[in-house]
Amino acid sequence: MVASNGQLFKEKTQKIPPKPTVLEVIPENIPGELKAIPNWMCWCYELRQNNQGDWKWTKPPLQVNSHYARSDQPRTWTTFERVWEHYVSPFGTEPNGIGFRPTGDIIGSDLDHCRDPVSGEIDEWAWEIIRLINSYTEISPSGTGIRIFCYGKLPPGRRKNGNVEMYDQSSPKYLTITGHHLPGTPRTLERRQTEVERAHAEYLGAQSDKPLGEREPIAVEPMRRIEPRSLPGWVTLEDIIQRASQAANGSKFLNLWRGNYEAEGFPSQSDADASLCTMLAFWTGPDPTKLDACFRESGLYRGKWDEQRGTLTYGERTIEYALSRVSDFYDWGDPFLDDDEVHRICKPFDLSESGNPFDWAALDPNLYDDCPDERPDPGQLATLEPGLDLDHRSCLDTDRDHGPYLHDLVEAGVPVSHDLVVKDCPCCGLPGKFWVKDGECGYRCGSGKRTWVEARSLWRRLERSTRRGLKIVELFDMSPSEWLVDEHLHSGKVGLIYGPSGVCKSFYVLDMALSIATGLPFLGLHEVQQGAVVYIYSEGDTGLKSRLRAWLKARATSEPPDNIIFIPASFDLLLDSEVDEIEAIIRRDLGHDPALIVIDTLARNHGGDENASKDMNKYVGSVDRLKNTFHAAVLSVHHTGKDATKRGRGHTSLPAACDTIIELIPERVVDDVVQSVTVRCEKLKDAAEFKKYMLEKKEVVFGEGRNDKSLVLSPSAHEPPRPVDKRQEATERKRRARLYIATDVFTCCPDSEDAAASKKEITERVHDWTDRKSDLDPSRDWSIGVNKISDTIDWLTRRGHLARTVTKNNNHARYYKTTPHVDFFNLYGGEPTDEGAISWVHEMAEATN
Repeated sequence: MVASNGQLFKEKTQKIPPKPTVLEVIPENIPGELKAIPNWMCWCYELRQNNQGDWKWTKPPLQVNSHYARSDQPRTWTTFERVWEHYVSPFGTEPNGIGFRPTGDIIGSDLDHCRDPVSGEIDEWAWEIIRLINSYTEISPSGTGIRIFCYGKLPPGRRKNGNVEMYDQSSPKYLTITGHHLPGTPRTLERRQTEVERAHAEYLGAQSDKPLGEREPIAVEPMRRIEPRSLPGWVTLEDIIQRASQAANGSKFLNLWRGNYEAEGFPSQSDADASLCTMLAFWTGPDPTKLDACFRESGLYRGKWDEQRGTLTYGERTIEYALSRVSDFYDWGDPFLDDDEVHRICKPFDLSESGNPFDWAALDPNLYDDCPDERPDPGQLATLEPGLDLDHRSCLDTDRDHGPYLHDLVEAGVPVSHDLVVKDCPCCGLPGKFWVKDGECGYRCGSGKRTWVEARSLWRRLERSTRRGLKIVELFDMSPSEWLVDEHLHSGKVGLIYGPSGVCKSFYVLDMALSIATGLPFLGLHEVQQGAVVYIYSEGDTGLKSRLRAWLKARATSEPPDNIIFIPASFDLLLDSEVDEIEAIIRRDLGHDPALIVIDTLARNHGGDENASKDMNKYVGSVDRLKNTFHAAVLSVHHTGKDATKRGRGHTSLPAACDTIIELIPERVVDDVVQSVTVRCEKLKDAAEFKKYMLEKKEVVFGEGRNDKSLVLSPSAHEPPRPVDKRQEATERKRRARLYIATDVFTCCPDSEDAAASKKEITERVHDWTDRKSDLDPSRDWSIGVNKISDTIDWLTRRGHLARTVTKNNNHARYYKTTPHVDFFNLYGGEPTDEGAISWVHEMAEATN
């Protein structure tokens, strides 16, 4: 017998367990190898009564169309994307979770009733299996169990014994998935054939007939055996804590060391024990005695550490596990190396023995010291006077690839037998050198840049000023961001203008660029801050001359501005050398820093995959480089994807890095040509988004020739239309239709269990009901299909408005109302579109009865 939530009010005399709570699914934690397989389904809690009359919450699988799924019928499974879309959708059957059917060589293990959902403590027998298989592990929906997924093949035999279940493709079972990854376990599926066989033999094989308490624990062999060795005697516990707390994971180490494992998100202290031991093992080396002594001083140490677990204590097993996970150990080195010895090792050469006829002794030897802790801050070197030394800042004026000094020495015939070291290379801060060989000279630094010009160019784009923190009063004294174009673009910021092809993006950006260059209001409405402009025009110069003349004519400007340059070329902004070329062109042909740099279009200046995070981040980095080098605003022109209703195509790191995003939307289209557009501000940092406005194309004739005309954009007198979300409108239309149908089907269902009817009988009643409605109102089509009626009955049952009973042979289900009347529109939100529709239904019901 199956009952819905609505029937619970009638079952007061029976013992019905409360509906379990479930963990929300975390999709990003689910391994990609599982997501790629189309073996997914949803599930929903359903209360059922067994033959003994006991009630139990079950988890039947569901399809995304709200029908029941079957774990042995592949046609009822689907992709992860469709299941996830259904899971998060506010409509439909509201599934409680998602599930996966193992296939191929994927094995899913289910450990039930082994975890405390409050404290997160996991039973030791479950930990033995988790550590043995050592693959992707997560917490079950109820929080009381564990799921483990790995690659392998199950041996013949049982698949379930008590609280332990193991399934593969031969087992007609599905496993619920939550994505609540268990810390300390791998995040991917690992191949564990030997480990699966051992776990199966222990818990599902011949040995599994023994109670859990009487079995020998699984002997988990470490991944590798390391011969114990002792730390140097001079290393103390304080030394270890000091070094570990200063490491990259120092904050996590200190929290675990102090016993504050909840702050790091560990579900249980046992997990934290293993994590802290693994961290300590790196510093103590493969020395179990030292590792044990260190852990006993931590805040995690407790009596359980010395409890016996088979042949070993809990602490010994944890240490063995930790040592098996660490492959590299910290080298404490020689503590007795004095400062003179360090300087001797670090110095690249002794200038007093260089053999150079110049008076090198007059120079400070410490200037060439390569000790990292004595390297002066690059910001302090700015005060040094240029001269015959190798401070990189005194060399920045040279533009020769072979270096500023060696070339002069070689040309003068001065014998140079040693390379000259530049202590802080301008591109990386590492030691570099000017070299001489066979009369040739050049430069090389630690990062691999082979020429001085490359190193110098790279330094110029890096801000090497000393960094410091600012107090609140200092922040208040900072100058606010100034508008470059009022309400549209701030000075020194990154912007993006996008829209579908043919929507006049170039006309719009060209108007903005020319307005900044001339100081005229943008579109004749918005004030601008006048400045120089660089326009990278990569879609060819066809029509550019006509557009410029038309704009000058429309703005009554006789003389073209001389502070704007156009670069009719494409660049690959993923390459530093291409950005170097843009910088060189700006310095050579413009002569000063621009206020705006336009990249039209992004696609023509992006040499990689726009959808790849790495390539798009490189493009963003090049844009930031141009912005920082010239303190200019950088504006990219971009296209939408295949779906023009969505934002610009490409990886999301692009819009995330922009301060301003403006979308151009086509409005009036005549013969497939856009005549007017709506301008919408999608993003504007540090200011409110401007109100949408419309622009229209306007033809401008600037000469007497046949082709002496072009277009400009001018403000429209019309208001932009209100946006219509067609997808949301269609969804709402479907929702209203379902509520109308639900009202009809519910009206035709019996009122009591004694009069319960089958789907077939209810369908006949609904058809008779709709026929009568059609007779009374023939202007509408009131008919409802058989499948739609069946789906609606299932939907009403899941929502608790109908109860479902079955016979002993479980062949014929019958349904009846759990409540006499339901106002579906009031219950599920919204109003019917037809005036008086609800009263019409009630009148029809009374007339029928």
